[in-house]
Amino acid sequence: MKLKKLLFILLTTIVFLLSFDITNVKAQEASEIVIHYHRYAEDYDDWSIWLWQDGREGVKVEFEASDDYGVVATFDLAFYGFDPNQNVGIIIAQIPTSGSWTKDIEADRYLDISQPNAYGDVHAYLLEGEPFISYVSSDLPGCDHDAPDPFLCAQELASG
Repeated sequence: MKLKKLLFILLTTIVFLLSFDITNVKAQEASEIVIHYHRYAEDYDDWSIWLWQDGREGVKVEFEASDDYGVVATFDLAFYGFDPNQNVGIIIAQIPTSGSWTKDIEADRYLDISQPNAYGDVHAYLLEGEPFISYVSSDLPGCDHDAPDPFLCAQELASG
């Protein structure tokens, strides 16, 4: 009788734990930004990132790796004293040690870091010449490219 009761409790606990959807678990605040950048000609030499927040000194960040999308840079918010509850300004440009910058687009863009994943990471996907920033690598259900939601729609890469 005790074995049946123990087995019932164990099975009930397992069913209860499996009923949680852990795929959409989010951290309370961002700790790291992972920037993915794509250039059609794959000419990434001398391109880097300038990040800033209101009231904070800007920081130049270099691309350090590559993936299927393009090049990748990782930025630790706490290390540079950035506020995890404030959006981050971003410019992708060729930034010489002296002289003027060659910006990817003229407008400044801002990263919405309010929805990090479970690890505290915000993945941002930027495309050469496009002001739109996506936070997903592929389209999710509900994406409408006529009115794209950056948390549902991925960047649309032009073919060849």
